[in-house]
Amino acid sequence: MKHIYYLSFFLFLVSACDKDKFHPDYSNGKADAFKNGERWLAQGNIAKINKPHGIGIDFSFDIYNEFGELRQNLFLYKVPEIIGHFKISDTDVRNTDTLTGASFYTFSSDGDVIEDRYLIQVDSFVSNIYIQSIDANSGWIKGGFNAVFYIDPDRPKFNPANPDTIRFTNGTFSAKLLE
Repeated sequence: MKHIYYLSFFLFLVSACDKDKFHPDYSNGKADAFKNGERWLAQGNIAKINKPHGIGIDFSFDIYNEFGELRQNLFLYKVPEIIGHFKISDTDVRNTDTLTGASFYTFSSDGDVIEDRYLIQVDSFVSNIYIQSIDANSGWIKGGFNAVFYIDPDRPKFNPANPDTIRFTNGTFSAKLLE
């Protein structure tokens, strides 16, 4: 009888721990792609961050660990809010140009320490984004992307386990534009 009590208590602890485990929230959007050949699924959202400049929309797609700590961020910015294909260029989010840009970061600690920063490889054949549909009533935007990033050469590599190059292929996204 004593063993059944301990087994029941152990099963209760295991199930209670699982309830505390972080679960991604895809209610505002998600991105699905292959990152260096492995499936990558991130929660995300779209917002008009560049309102002062009136330059496009910004996509942010995040990966969290089981404790809800940020581990990866793919940021696509200044994307035109129209249906079409757009080359991802080497531009900064703060520039007032109309070039679409992207960055990729890895994080450590409790999600607030940048590990490694990746820059976009500028090549319209490998780094691009497309908007497939925009639902004006619901605010949902669907499309896809491909992107190749390389480790920022101006920063020392923080995590030796991170690859020097990151390749996103067959990426798709569906996200709601947040005002």
